[in-house]
Amino acid sequence: MSKFLKISLFCLGIVLIIFLFGLVRNSKLAIAFLGSFGPGIQDFSKNLTGGYKLYRNSSVDIFIAPDGGWDDETAIIPSKFLK
Repeated sequence: MSKFLKISLFCLGIVLIIFLFGLVRNSKLAIAFLGSFGPGIQDFSKNLTGGYKLYRNSSVDIFIAPDGGWDDETAIIPSKFLK
């Protein structure tokens, strides 16, 4: 690897680190940036009465199902009825 390429990659890394620290300092951008990877900040599950659980996987995927799991014969409440 040439010396020029090594120095260029090092400087690019420094610029990226400075950019990421700038995102972290601005809380709105940090939340938007960090929330775009993996499970969302607002994803959750909540225990309900009767052995059911409310699952929220995204803003449009919210459903109620039995706590121990379900199959084709088990009643669940799909997201289209919860809107």
